[in-house]
Amino acid sequence: APPPVRGGRRREGEGARPPREHAEPPSWEPARVRSELRAAARDLSSCGLKLAASWASEQLVGLAPAPPAARSPAPHAADEEGGDDRYGDALCRAVALLDLCEYDRAARCLDPGLVGGGHGGHGWTRPDPVGAVRRHPPPRGIFVWAFASYLAGEKRKEEEIVEFGDPSEQSSAVNPNLDR
Repeated sequence: APPPVRGGRRREGEGARPPREHAEPPSWEPARVRSELRAAARDLSSCGLKLAASWASEQLVGLAPAPPAARSPAPHAADEEGGDDRYGDALCRAVALLDLCEYDRAARCLDPGLVGGGHGGHGWTRPDPVGAVRRHPPPRGIFVWAFASYLAGEKRKEEEIVEFGDPSEQSSAVNPNLDR
C-alpha cells in the first residue's frame, strides 16, 4: 500500500472522482433575473443584511430595461404604487441606500428634479404612449425621496455644528434641504 499523503492531497489516479458531465448553464432570462434580484433585495433587507441588499438592488438597477412587449402583465408592488418596473427598481435601490445611511445617494436615486432620475436614468420620468414624457412619481417614492433629502440635510447640519468652535455659530447651522 502506498504511504499516506500529507496535506490530504490525492495522487493521480488514487480514488479520484470520475469527471462530471457539465450541464448546460441556465439560459439568461432578464425577466427571471430581475424578479430574483427584487426578491433577493427584499429578503436580504428584511434579514438585516444591508450590504448584500444594496448589492442586489444595485445589480437590479444596472440591468437594461425590458422592452415593453417583454414585461409581464401580472401586477406586482411597483404597479400598485403607480409606476412601472423601473420605479420599483429605483425605489428598491433608494431604500437599500437609506438602510446604509447613504442619504444623499438615496435621494439622488429618486430626485424628481433630474430628468430620468439620478441613478442611471431610472427616476420618475416615463414616456407616454404617444412619446411625450410625463412625471408620475409613486407616493412611496415621493416619501422616500423627501425623507432621504431631510436626513441628508440633518447629517450635513450636524457636521457643520461639529466644525464650528463658537457656540453662537453652532446655532446658525440649518438643514440646507428644508428650503426646497
